Amino acid sequence: MSQHPSARVQALLRLLFLNPDEGTYAVLDAARSANLYDWIGRCGLRTQSLYSGTAAVTLAEQAPYLVRLQADSAHLAHLLEAGWGQSLGVFVWGSPRFEDVRIQLKKQLVTRNADGRRHYFRFYDPRVARAFLATADAPGLRWWFDGGIKRWLLESADGDALLVHRQGNTGAQLAVHRQHVPPPLHDALAP
Repeated sequence: MSQHPSARVQALLRLLFLNPDEGTYAVLDAARSANLYDWIGRCGLRTQSLYSGTAAVTLAEQAPYLVRLQADSAHLAHLLEAGWGQSLGVFVWGSPRFEDVRIQLKKQLVTRNADGRRHYFRFYDPRVARAFLATADAPGLRWWFDGGIKRWLLESADGDALLVHRQGNTGAQLAVHRQHVPPPLHDALAP
């Protein structure tokens, strides 16, 4: 990647770092790409699996990871350039305390269906998150903002950004704002 971020990366960085007083995080799905698991290992940012214990070890290459983002990270710029639109994860803003955000997100990894059976909930996959947001009831939406999480950023199906935040104090209704994200550099230059 060149020293100057593309318009795509610049737009995403502006969205991600609107409020420097909040912690800015990514929840990345290592199962989506071996390159992503490698990126997590070498990015130099604070990272930790949302899995604990044996699962954190045995499923390390398939786990969701919380990553504390920094605006000046060349690794982040590369991730945004190459990975936006690939359903690699979601972004959240919230508490500046990494562990507070991790604990809150970790609580959502397992859910129960109508029969009471436990299932992993892949809320960190933007495709799953969009479907959930479109169908969830008020109690189902409330957890998105528990534990100090203030906003979410998801990829739209067509590559734009969806900023999601609660309306009012209850979290019962969400506001979703679409922000245009320029196409990747190679697409922008294609004939």
